[in-house]
Amino acid sequence: MTTVSAGPVTVAPACGTGEFFSLDEDEYRQVVTITVEEAAGRVPVVAGTGYGWAQVVRFARIAEDAGADALLVLPHYLVAAPQDGLVAQLEQIAARTPLPLIAYQRGQVAFTAGSLRRIAALPNVIGLKDGHSDLDRLQRLTLAAPEDFLFFNGASTAEIQARSPKLSTAFEQGGPPSPPSVSPPTPPPSTPSPPRSPGPSSPPCATTTTARSASCCATSTSRSSNCATASPGTPCRW
Repeated sequence: MTTVSAGPVTVAPACGTGEFFSLDEDEYRQVVTITVEEAAGRVPVVAGTGYGWAQVVRFARIAEDAGADALLVLPHYLVAAPQDGLVAQLEQIAARTPLPLIAYQRGQVAFTAGSLRRIAALPNVIGLKDGHSDLDRLQRLTLAAPEDFLFFNGASTAEIQARSPKLSTAFEQGGPPSPPSVSPPTPPPSTPSPPRSPGPSSPPCATTTTARSASCCATSTSRSSNCATASPGTPCRW
């Protein structure tokens, strides 16, 4: 299988790019089955599924029968939903399949830290894939998640998100699916800048808007790179 021989650490058929939403059940079964056969146990196979939980479960059973290792749960269709509804969707799915689940937030799906704690408590919800690239929200989510909860990059900002070791793009081999960190490209060598006089020190951490510093951690929903709401005494993950 050309894809596997090129060195990836997982294969994800019939997900967003694979147009799960364009496949009927027979086509989906064929795609996942062929992928599992070709992967031949060399890498995990994570099949896509989505829409309402009843439809998710039908496709989940097909993926399970075909030998898939986990499921990526794409967003429900079109309409927004309250946080309780987003959590209930995962609860219904998790209760009906033994496969590990990766929730996918993008479009109308965006979990709060509180909702993330609730879905992370479900035994077979193992991670979250992000398609929003809202780094402030992601910081809140990574701080709220258990240490073994996995994060996957679903947008075009992997190099930026690599600042957090829990934000990742691929699976590691062995054990339950687990992604390695993304490493940003190494910058070319440049002429050293002349030394600058030290500027004023950052103000103490507080619950007000203040400059980011090594002694506090940003938790604001602001997208600004220059300021954030700081939590006193919290080690910075940036």
